[in-house]
Amino acid sequence: MNTKKLCAIAAFFILNTVLVFGQAEAYELREAIGMKGSSAENYFKDEGYHLEKVNKSNAGIYQNWWNGRKRKCITVRLDDGRVESVVNSQGDCGSVESSHSSNSHHSSSRNNGKLNLYSLSGMSESSAFSELQDHGYRVKNQYGTSILSMYWHKKSNDKCLLMMVKNGRVTSVTKMSDSRMCKGNSNSGSSYNNNNRHHGNNKYDDDNGVTLYGDCSFKGSHRTLRVGRYDHDELGVGNDKVSSIRVPRGYRIIIYQDGGWRGGSKTLYEDNGCLEHGWNDHISSVKVERD
Repeated sequence: MNTKKLCAIAAFFILNTVLVFGQAEAYELREAIGMKGSSAENYFKDEGYHLEKVNKSNAGIYQNWWNGRKRKCITVRLDDGRVESVVNSQGDCGSVESSHSSNSHHSSSRNNGKLNLYSLSGMSESSAFSELQDHGYRVKNQYGTSILSMYWHKKSNDKCLLMMVKNGRVTSVTKMSDSRMCKGNSNSGSSYNNNNRHHGNNKYDDDNGVTLYGDCSFKGSHRTLRVGRYDHDELGVGNDKVSSIRVPRGYRIIIYQDGGWRGGSKTLYEDNGCLEHGWNDHISSVKVERD
């Protein structure tokens, strides 16, 4: 077979692959390939991405990550707990294609008077703060230090938003179904202290261990767990029912998406007022340890 025919066949298969899958390797993130799931999660977050959704199949676990600053969506495939591939997949992060424009997301948001929550992801905390204030929102509650959970309330329509901030960057902004999560302790001035931790009325004893809650803002059914391992039927609030976690100084908790301490895992060293997408109502086993 001559060279021209070989090149033609190769070109056909390459073109067919692109047309069928419509995805290309995200070369700038290729160092994540081979990483363990927990390490890869930290890597993608450090690169400005936040987890949009997770799908499981016989071929492995597929995660969609969105970078609001770059207006970019990627799909990560994990097999046997390690990253197998990272590809660009612009249409797979929620309503990315329809709700994000690459050059004018700020101006369009201001011009039509509507707030595009996706556009806030990836912004600096100060920029997002100004954007939300311009749309009538005020900070009402906040929790945490290195990972900050901020509840924003808009009085005119009683809407409540949860903004998550890490390393000075917004990782996600979500609309809360219950506006009562934004009410209680008020911190609605134009300035705020990131080191303040408002614990509200849900008291707990630091010496007892880590406390799991069934609702965000440390509300709903709850149970305090001492040092040990707890499977899906020992969590006290139900399997796949945990939404917020109190982690006193000197403790850490490893949370797992599957029972038997399997599946995706993550370690928390401090309070989390509302677990992010992929973890909220997706915890099936935990390990509580002394830090």
